[in-house]
Amino acid sequence: MTIRSFPQIHSLDGSVGFTLEWNGLKVVYGGDSYPSRTLVDAAQGADVVIHECMMTVEDWIKKYKFPPPRALEVGTQIHTSPEAFGKIMSLVEPRLAIAFHFFNDFDTRAGIEKGIRTTYDGPITLADDYLVWNVSRDSIEVREVVVNPNAWPPAGVFDIPPMDPKAAAGIAPSDWMQAQSLDVTEVDQAIYDRINERFGTNVPMRMKAFFEKMEAEGE
Repeated sequence: MTIRSFPQIHSLDGSVGFTLEWNGLKVVYGGDSYPSRTLVDAAQGADVVIHECMMTVEDWIKKYKFPPPRALEVGTQIHTSPEAFGKIMSLVEPRLAIAFHFFNDFDTRAGIEKGIRTTYDGPITLADDYLVWNVSRDSIEVREVVVNPNAWPPAGVFDIPPMDPKAAAGIAPSDWMQAQSLDVTEVDQAIYDRINERFGTNVPMRMKAFFEKMEAEGE
């Protein structure tokens, strides 16, 4: 696999794009950028080219409440307009063009695609969350991932270290708040006993010591 970077244009120097070549396939990612010759040169012969594409200037005015001069500046001079995106792809002619960096919504995508189609008539995908592209020499398939929005994280996703008592040193609620704490250690103790037995731990109940201290001081 070969990965190369190339300079892009985004107001100031520093923005870059990338080419990825592997097993005879080539994917180019243009990043956040105004149209550039560097992208057109780097993307020659690419199977897939991914480049930013703004919403229409009209939607910048309508959705973001930008005044027309600012909408024109952001939508066409700092970023890539739909029409300019199409111009880029017409110069590169990838097997698939992917537009991103805009809100792909029911009332924005039509204007974006209409603008692109004034300058480009090749294969295109307007990117959205959970889209997947399977790229091979023979075909490029666009699929949508089906996810469970209510799924719990799988084991090992979070490496949660033990609590460090020193991290909370000197941090405590006010005397008034402490005095409002309701003593439920009797019912919580059963939970601690159950968890400690099941997982082979010996975790003490912090609030139990607090209430014991409060009782001792009260006496």
